[in-house]
Amino acid sequence: MVFTAFSLLFGAVMVFLLAHRDIRPNVHVPRRYFGFMMAAGVVSGSAITFLTLAVNRAPVAVVTPLASLNPLVTLTLAHLFLQRLERVTARVVGGTAMAVVGVVLVVVGSTQL
Repeated sequence: MVFTAFSLLFGAVMVFLLAHRDIRPNVHVPRRYFGFMMAAGVVSGSAITFLTLAVNRAPVAVVTPLASLNPLVTLTLAHLFLQRLERVTARVVGGTAMAVVGVVLVVVGSTQL
């Protein structure tokens, strides 16, 4: 848990250092967007925390294939919520499926040693 907290902290500091020149002080951003950004940060931190807890409590061979379903969940949510901004084509679906199958094959191959 401490490692996760430090990794998120250092990641946030690095992103800030890389992007601080591009931040404009007089740009009006609606308060609603800050809520979305805070929710995204909390959900992202929770996901990393729960992944760490899952690896501690269950075999890695079980947790890793479940975590590799992340692209499928992302693809589904993009199709549901970003229909105007993001096109989910057969090529995108195929690439996502190949990525998930690749991770599953690596996990299955490493557990049979």
